[in-house]
Amino acid sequence: AYWKSQALLNHMWEQYEDGNRDLRPDALAYNTVINAVSKSNRQDKAQRALRILRTMDKLYRAGLNKNARPNEFTYTSVLNSCAFSSLGGNEVRKKALDTAIFTLEELQESSYGNPNHVTYGMFLKSVANLIPTDEERRRIVVEPVFLQCCKDGQV
Repeated sequence: AYWKSQALLNHMWEQYEDGNRDLRPDALAYNTVINAVSKSNRQDKAQRALRILRTMDKLYRAGLNKNARPNEFTYTSVLNSCAFSSLGGNEVRKKALDTAIFTLEELQESSYGNPNHVTYGMFLKSVANLIPTDEERRRIVVEPVFLQCCKDGQV
């Protein structure tokens, strides 16, 4: 499903660049591909999802596609890809955790929206799936995020 959705998105972009203004990919199209990658068995799905978000951001900021503006759903979908990257080895989990932390921090600092209860929940799911329960690092990562979630009125 991921490859098909990515191919369709690429086709839409090619058609748009060839003059078909009706096929300009929007945030929904990009978010659909991120959602598809999150359901794939790829070990690099967190990084792939983040790359799609980077593409959206780049196109939007350059003025090449104002319909590709990332939103809370985009960031939450990237976090979903991170949360379900736990099937790989330690290196896969570490990269997915780094991606999750980066993604949440970027949304918190961006003008694209604010984390909502689903975003925070997906981040916490990422931590639960990627850091073993007996590691002190888990508390260190979760505590400030949970406190921010409370401060934001999302609990």
